[in-house]
Amino acid sequence: MTNRDIKEDVKHKRFRADLYFRLNVFPIHIPPLKERNNDIIILIKHFINNFKKKMNKPNLTISRRSVLLLKSYTWPGNVRELENVLECAVLLCENDIITPSDLPEEINKEKLTVNEKVGEVETNLYEYEKQLILDVLSKCSGNKSKAAEMLGISRSTLSAKLKQYNSG
Repeated sequence: MTNRDIKEDVKHKRFRADLYFRLNVFPIHIPPLKERNNDIIILIKHFINNFKKKMNKPNLTISRRSVLLLKSYTWPGNVRELENVLECAVLLCENDIITPSDLPEEINKEKLTVNEKVGEVETNLYEYEKQLILDVLSKCSGNKSKAAEMLGISRSTLSAKLKQYNSG
């Protein structure tokens, strides 16, 4: 598989014709990852599950913002690049949560669309905070004191947030 037009290379004598015909038995066209945006989430889940086992990190998760950044990136290296980026992020992440700071600079520089930014800030901040708190609480096996310490908030603030989530 290549991202080059081999037929064009054969035509301009940049690739051997005999080798092309030997290799071109059953061509399969697979669009680049940037054209298969929905596959990115599936691949992220797949790689995260693999790294959970491989690196003995059963509580490994990824933040919503990180997923949005990964989805907005163009992926010139396709699936292999995504896997490598996630593996590096797993090695760098603290508390088993992959955050944007764990991602390479070129991905962090990706611009989210205005709708993604507005939606993330206005409607997802509450959900993001809720998910983060519930994830940390889960990682701490329900120990509220430990979870509050990891989150950098008081135990009473954590209890108030949990009460808010149950009524909201």
